[in-house]
Amino acid sequence: MKILIHLLTAAAVLGGTSLADSRVPGTRVSYKVQKEALGGTNASMIFIDAAEDPSGKTYVSFVCDLGAPYFRLDTKYSLVN
Repeated sequence: MKILIHLLTAAAVLGGTSLADSRVPGTRVSYKVQKEALGGTNASMIFIDAAEDPSGKTYVSFVCDLGAPYFRLDTKYSLVN
């Protein structure tokens, strides 16, 4: 969990207050640095694209929501029927 917080902090420092996704050159990683409008808490995100899906629809993301980090998995195909 501490590693995730460090990654989000690094993204915030490197990315300023950008609203668009920023790519890390030479990797499948992108990030978005932002703050929540009402409370000003961290709402930044880190995305890691799957190597096997060139469409960009399969990725994991680490998202801060109300200042707490969460892990999400988004896939091109449904994982449950």
